[in-house]
Amino acid sequence: MKKLTLAALMIPALMVGNMAVADRGDYERCEGKRGEYSEHKKHRGEKMAKRIAKRLDLSDQQAESLQALFAQKRDDRQERRDQMQQMHQAIRDLDPNAADYKKQLELAKRNAADFAMARVEEKAQMRVEIAKILTDTQLAEFDQMMEKRKGRHH
Repeated sequence: MKKLTLAALMIPALMVGNMAVADRGDYERCEGKRGEYSEHKKHRGEKMAKRIAKRLDLSDQQAESLQALFAQKRDDRQERRDQMQQMHQAIRDLDPNAADYKKQLELAKRNAADFAMARVEEKAQMRVEIAKILTDTQLAEFDQMMEKRKGRHH
């Protein structure tokens, strides 16, 4: 039973670690302090919303709603990135010789699992928000666009 619980906690922790490694390339290409977005990246969501609006032939209201959603999510991503860095620092700061090391490790694993679950929930919520903005036909076309995009990124 302990092995199953440990495995259930380690999978999200490994997923979070993989996300950090995947995101690291973006940090290295930015000018300035590691982890900060460059001006170019701050406007990425806006440009993406415009491309989607053009491709899907969105109404002005749909395009504005999509841009607002992407702007909100950009801010959320920065907050998530900061949380992930804090979580990783806490893991690096663990002292294996400390008397309460196992307790600290369990807490770190629980935090990583919670973080991974929150990320899944955020992605699902984003999908719900996009579905509220787009028609069924536009949503199907959007899904095709995102599927093609998967092969080109990360």
